Amino acid sequence: PNQAYVDPNQAYVDPNQAYVDPNQAYVDPNQAYVDPNQAYVDPNQGADVPPPPPEISQAPGVYDDAPAASEPAPAAKKRPRGAKKKVVKRGPQRKAATPRSSSRYTPPKKSYGEGFSLMTVFLSLAILGLIAVIAMMMMPKEMSHISGYPAKANPEGVPRNLLDEAQRIMLNRRGQLAISETELNTYLNLRLQADQGGLLASIVEFKGIYVDLAPETAEIFIERDLFGFPVTMSSKVKAENFRGQLVFRPAGWSLGKLETEKRIIKPVVDLFMRLRTTCADEYQVMQQMRNVRVEDDKIILDATI
Repeated sequence: PNQAYVDPNQAYVDPNQAYVDPNQAYVDPNQAYVDPNQAYVDPNQGADVPPPPPEISQAPGVYDDAPAASEPAPAAKKRPRGAKKKVVKRGPQRKAATPRSSSRYTPPKKSYGEGFSLMTVFLSLAILGLIAVIAMMMMPKEMSHISGYPAKANPEGVPRNLLDEAQRIMLNRRGQLAISETELNTYLNLRLQADQGGLLASIVEFKGIYVDLAPETAEIFIERDLFGFPVTMSSKVKAENFRGQLVFRPAGWSLGKLETEKRIIKPVVDLFMRLRTTCADEYQVMQQMRNVRVEDDKIILDATI
């Protein structure tokens, strides 16, 4: 009577057991939820199997220049039979010059615009200076103040034989010989009567030789014509006693109006050296004199012992 009523149609149910739907499949409580619509996958399957390769894409890649597989290859153009291929002749191609690389620093060129460069100015001044020097050489020196200039071809009266007079007082060793500037120039032009020789004989003409006497100095001039224009050369000399002998030293040179005292002009020196060789007798007589004094428009030879 104390026992509860039991339905005979009910199965025995453990009171400590949770109620389970008999129509539900058995589910392991330790297993994660599984979708019943998903196919069964063995968890131990494919552990040692490598993953499948990636699918090959049919699209062209970055470095793939070939057309896509879906595009058909262009058909080659067929050349008509019998047509000749045109040959184009080309000359030899020249390689473009490559600039040389240099490690040295090349400064940029200076631009002076529309002005003149320093070198142009310097060359212009040098050319102008050279033209001025040539012009001074071609301009004859003034000789109108010289007595006996120009010399006469046929002087009046009988000119003095200065060489003979100088030799007589040199042998006697007595007396003095005074010669004026006019007498000296007349004697020299009659004595020499020189003609121009050598390569310049066709364009140069000898005109005369003259001596300008000044105190202690005698300047000897040689006048010539170059293409009809007078050209003068001169040499200044001084008489000095050196170790008991009379010597004549040069004191200056001139070529036209260009004068110099220390520098030697070789063409002028060569010309006067030839003149001394021509007048060797007169030069030796003067060296034998005890003293030679040069005064204004006069020269005095002293042979007194």
